[in-house]
Amino acid sequence: MNSDAILGRRKPFRWIVTAGIVTAAVGLAACGGSDNKSDSGSGSASGGTTTEAKKAAKPTELVFGNLVGLPAEGGTDFANGVAIGIKEINDAGGVEGVMISEKQFKKGVSPETAVQAYRQAAADPSVLVAWAGAGGGQAIKAQADKVKLAVFNANGRRDAYDPVGKYFFAISADGEYATSALVWANQNVAPVKKLAVLHFDSDYSLSLTPALKERCEGNFKATPDSDPLPPLGCKVVDEEQAAYDAPVDALIPQLTKMKNSGADTYYIECLNPNAMKAARQLGLFDKAVISDQNCAVPALAAAAGPALNGLVIGAHKCAAGDEIPATDPVRVFCDNMKKNYAAMFPKLQWANYSIYGNDAVHLFAEAARKLIVAGKEVTRDSIRDELEAFDGTGDFTTSHGKPKTSATNHRITGTWKEAYADIEVNVAGDKPSYKLAKGADPTGADW
Repeated sequence: MNSDAILGRRKPFRWIVTAGIVTAAVGLAACGGSDNKSDSGSGSASGGTTTEAKKAAKPTELVFGNLVGLPAEGGTDFANGVAIGIKEINDAGGVEGVMISEKQFKKGVSPETAVQAYRQAAADPSVLVAWAGAGGGQAIKAQADKVKLAVFNANGRRDAYDPVGKYFFAISADGEYATSALVWANQNVAPVKKLAVLHFDSDYSLSLTPALKERCEGNFKATPDSDPLPPLGCKVVDEEQAAYDAPVDALIPQLTKMKNSGADTYYIECLNPNAMKAARQLGLFDKAVISDQNCAVPALAAAAGPALNGLVIGAHKCAAGDEIPATDPVRVFCDNMKKNYAAMFPKLQWANYSIYGNDAVHLFAEAARKLIVAGKEVTRDSIRDELEAFDGTGDFTTSHGKPKTSATNHRITGTWKEAYADIEVNVAGDKPSYKLAKGADPTGADW
């Protein structure tokens, strides 16, 4: 397969041209760059001394540490995204000719196992960066400044990057996963006045209600450096928390409290498919029901079945398919990613969460590319510095748009609107389908 086609949006030719320009410039410097010479033959025409800038040796390999979690936390999907990303880059000639390799470190469901895997990766001197998936992120963040190995995380929490951890980087959105569908309902169903919430007990789940409250009240900020968005004027009148594996019968009492709360809109997290089944039984879908992009996970959607029909979620554009404009940079990413996923894993159904592992590899590769082109040494600390220096311009694009970071912002994404849309879920039998929600903007969702 043509390597340029595999790489898609990464534009490897630009890398080659840039490297060629740098090489040519060094060659000219070595020759003096001019026919004019000083008497000694080593100076410039102005009498100064011409010295070729010393360039660091190009690394022989770039090692990516993959902390692989269990399937329940997206570990398999994340790992598949990593595998695709490495193949995309290496098939296109590597990073300025240097291949990426992967070393895996297994982690379990507890924060302790996540930290253990992270420390194992850091103990291997060849590993330059780590990808932690979603589970155990906050525990790893607490250790990262001591361990000094830059690590990517996608747990969907704002405190993954605010406050900033020097070696810890978030590559997912956070509160917008909750607020996107809320804004959609407010604009397309009826003004939301009273909101009732059911969430579960994961790290991500516990961040949903605070984001919804902030968006209702006017304190919600997309990044630490942005201004708060104006209030929607709603209020969370009831909040319920349940176990992620609770059966339908155990969820009925909590959903009944929500029904009796006087809410005009229900936010029900999609992590436990039984919640939607119980909500259907109680007639909660007689009013607006909204949720998060966990319903874009095919296995979760299939388990919930037709109980999801008509549900609106804020989810990545890769779930929306052909309704996103063909020229949209993230749509281009999605088309390439899905093609490569099908080629590499022909027996597997497309998994939206694979995009995060893929992003982690390409962000690492882009940071390394910049260092190699500049003639700088590729080390753990220099990789960390480059991850902090994305400016949101140029050709480089991930599944989350054009990343922009700084010393005070370690969320390596573009804007929510670049990468996400409001999507309606329907399930026929055990086959979920996704389309843009009524009134949704195909160029991206508000939040």
